[in-house]
Amino acid sequence: MIQMFRSLQNKYPTELLVYMDNILVAMEDNINRHCQIVQEVLEVMEHESYFLRITKCEFEKRRTEYLGLILDHDTVRPDPNKVTGLKSWL
Repeated sequence: MIQMFRSLQNKYPTELLVYMDNILVAMEDNINRHCQIVQEVLEVMEHESYFLRITKCEFEKRRTEYLGLILDHDTVRPDPNKVTGLKSWL
């Protein structure tokens, strides 16, 4: 996945995050740019014959969970469900 999206990640280094099979298009307030990047991601996936599992997709969200983190408008914090086990262990 990283190699497949390398050119887009170079083009959008702060907006497009790819980790294994997780893709995140992070955008603050520019919905047109967000849609442009999503469109380019979908075009690459179509060209490479990759498919989305729509049940795992979220679009145009202000808050989302990604790799054990909660990303909200201007904050990044750990998911409380992921931290509970660590807190009880300490």
